[in-house]
Amino acid sequence: MSRLGKLAITLPAGVSVSLDNNILTVKGPKGELKREIKKPVLLTINEKEILVSVEDTTAPKQRAFWGLFRGLINNMVTGVSVGFAKN
Repeated sequence: MSRLGKLAITLPAGVSVSLDNNILTVKGPKGELKREIKKPVLLTINEKEILVSVEDTTAPKQRAFWGLFRGLINNMVTGVSVGFAKN
């Protein structure tokens, strides 16, 4: 199973998330980002966190999507709340 995929993504203050027709929208003080969520990936959105899972945890391709989409969504939340800086 995915180790990083199981971790919850915490939503900082000022960030809102919505899911409409497999399009995830993340809005924050730095802007708005959208991404299409593929079929086997399932999202559970609470007030303070997002949980990512897949339909079948034993299928290798779905496990790959699990970690990938968790990372992409986490980067979206970071981008709209803090922004990115090259050091």
